[in-house]
Amino acid sequence: MIAFLAIYVLFFALLGRRLFNGSVEGVQYFPDFVTSAFSMLVLLTTSNSPDIMLPAYQENRIYCLFFIIYLLFGVFLLMHLLMALFYYNY
Repeated sequence: MIAFLAIYVLFFALLGRRLFNGSVEGVQYFPDFVTSAFSMLVLLTTSNSPDIMLPAYQENRIYCLFFIIYLLFGVFLLMHLLMALFYYNY
């Protein structure tokens, strides 16, 4: 499950690098692959959630769909599945 979450974060980091290449969002949160993966991991934990999305949202509101799809599937499905696995094994 942890490997699946890592692949999920890395896939969206790659998509974010390609989508926001040359924009303010790309310079600030997606300059290289390691930084983009870390930004997507921070977004998945929702510890600094709106700050990562706001530069792209200010540029074009349709970019918000990228982050909404990432959060809906990641937080509400994968993180709950991970929590269920921990409870089941406990």
